[in-house]
Amino acid sequence: MDIVKQIYPAVALTVVLTVLLGIIYPLAVTGLAQVMFPRQAVGSLIEKNGKVVGSSLIGQTFSGRGYFHSRPSGAGNGYDAGASSGTNLGPTSRKLFEMNVRTAAKAFREERPDTAIPVDMVTGSSSGLDPHITPAAAEFQVPRIASERGLPEAIVLDNGPEFRGRALAAWSEERGVRLEFIQPGKPVQNAYAESFNGRLRDECLNANWFTSLRDARRKIESWRQDYNQQRPHSSLNYLPPLEFARTLVEMRA
Repeated sequence: MDIVKQIYPAVALTVVLTVLLGIIYPLAVTGLAQVMFPRQAVGSLIEKNGKVVGSSLIGQTFSGRGYFHSRPSGAGNGYDAGASSGTNLGPTSRKLFEMNVRTAAKAFREERPDTAIPVDMVTGSSSGLDPHITPAAAEFQVPRIASERGLPEAIVLDNGPEFRGRALAAWSEERGVRLEFIQPGKPVQNAYAESFNGRLRDECLNANWFTSLRDARRKIESWRQDYNQQRPHSSLNYLPPLEFARTLVEMRA
């Protein structure tokens, strides 16, 4: 009888905690997430033509010359969300160097033999799913993408210090791209860009507190998805840009 009295509270507590923490709490958190963060709660999915093509949290393997290539991935056959994993090989591993680093470096060295290869283009992230590359990795790939897609004849810019620097002037002169600066105090001369920049600043940058670079990326990406996929635009017959582009493609087909 004494044993039953001792076992009963333990069993009852186990049942109560299982129901409370194993059923009620997960359902409550899931429900709140669906209401407060509907896009993030389902995985920050990216849709194209009404079809889910990926997630902003997971990288994808690109091989076409006209695209930025992701860093190597050790998850499954590459960026497999069901097999999150790195290579499990340490930085001093000869096998890692021979199989991954050297192979990737050879391809990039053929692409730009006189330029140092950014380290993230030959090494994977610990999860194997990280979608981000460094600015150095992006800059390294710009010549290949430009040769594939072509360069514009001119770029319209405002007079911000980031555009008035020597680096951009040298880049444009070397490639024959004309830089057209708007007149000071005349943002209407670059209306589309200025309008977008104003909305991004007022609705996103000024409206949020960013606690880290990762947090900033997440919040800005959420705003971008809403701007492109959900929000009606008066200049596009009150359609979101994604739906308008889809309609335009169908009309031209």
